[in-house]
Amino acid sequence: YSVREGVIIELMDAPDLPDASIEIKPLTNCLDDAPTFSSELLALTKWIAEYYLASWGETLKCALPAAVQSRQNRMVRSLATDEQIAEMQKSLQKQILLILKGNEELSAIQIAQRIGITPSKLRPLLLTLQKKGLIELRSDFRAQSKPQTALLVSLAKPVPEIEMEMPTAVKRAPKQAVVLRQLIEESSALPIESSEITKRANASLATLRALEQKGFIHITAVQVVRNPLSLEPVPPTQPLPLNADQQCALNAIQEVIGRAGFLLHGVTGSGKTEVYMQAMASVLESGKGAIVLVPEISLTPQTVSRFVGRFGGRVAVLHSRLSDGERYDQWQRIKRGDADIVVGPRSAIFAPMPNL
Repeated sequence: YSVREGVIIELMDAPDLPDASIEIKPLTNCLDDAPTFSSELLALTKWIAEYYLASWGETLKCALPAAVQSRQNRMVRSLATDEQIAEMQKSLQKQILLILKGNEELSAIQIAQRIGITPSKLRPLLLTLQKKGLIELRSDFRAQSKPQTALLVSLAKPVPEIEMEMPTAVKRAPKQAVVLRQLIEESSALPIESSEITKRANASLATLRALEQKGFIHITAVQVVRNPLSLEPVPPTQPLPLNADQQCALNAIQEVIGRAGFLLHGVTGSGKTEVYMQAMASVLESGKGAIVLVPEISLTPQTVSRFVGRFGGRVAVLHSRLSDGERYDQWQRIKRGDADIVVGPRSAIFAPMPNL
């Protein structure tokens, strides 16, 4: 139970501990292939922690959506011999060891469910067994959300070759023949999702795997980006001609963009958003990204529609009403640099924009 998840914020050549007797604990594992936080986000979260008198760890946790955070699973393995288990009096501890006896490893939650107690009541029992040397505990950290994948099917051979081999190769497999004919008819629209072709041909994934083994098709797993409702396709728009006041504001912003801040004043419908979008276009041309903060979540869909209409797939959206999977995909898109405009309420300020 002593394993904890942390964030590496700095690399040092030598420890700077005030007391040489303090033990430095080894890292068990590295959870990410690339840094989760950029140097800019580390600096921002440190400032927030100091300003609001919070710990840096708390602030870093706030900056990372729950969907991207890891979940700790406590895994349990038995070290007890049959003789040790037999010598124990009937108890919950003995019950735990008997459950583990036939399993390589179980999570604490699985054990609690089988015994019929809560995980909080199980914890002291596991700690006691660990002290007796009868079990081994380890922590397994896994992402709360994972990328969603789809299987794409395409033909592995030219259509004439498949048609020539079909009578012999799938003579005793009518389902495979139906699938192949369907794929030949759809050949101009391939690749196609496996779920779509199995539905149309009333077949199973096993049928597709059999055709793959025979060399007729390729099945490829690809990542699918879950699309928030607010990112449904909208008609594209072009920059509008600016009036004198708008042009004056845009000129002033473009001269010092990134080095100074402005308060743009105007009543509702006076054309402020058009100025924002044209200023943002200048930012994108220079290879940088932008975050559009809206006052509340209810305003996000209409704002997103306007920015998607102008900038298309370059727009990502972050807010608390997205599902965990949607938020995970949007966060990863931003981090990879696939989206260089982010729209959302206050929490979007933590978007992992590579070059803001």
